[in-house]
Amino acid sequence: MSIFLRMVRDWVEARRAPLPQWSSWALAMLGSVSFCVAGYWGLIIKAVLGDLIQATNDAGITLMALAMWGLFGMLGVAFWFHGCIAARCHLVLFERHF
Repeated sequence: MSIFLRMVRDWVEARRAPLPQWSSWALAMLGSVSFCVAGYWGLIIKAVLGDLIQATNDAGITLMALAMWGLFGMLGVAFWFHGCIAARCHLVLFERHF
């Protein structure tokens, strides 16, 4: 157990390199994955938003509606987070190579 705790402590205390110090290949991979994740969640949000608004208008604000809007908000945060990572990787790569 102490080996695991030592590994966790080392992981938490490790110094993280900022994105401009990463290699171009690592930035390209991180940006590509983040772009794909943001695109997927964006398509899910696009497909569900109209139906969720219609269901909320028809049934009113119920406990289920609040739970669904909370889940929808978490999807929005995931979309925003991964979109910001993809955009930052793009900016660093663009400044570096163009």
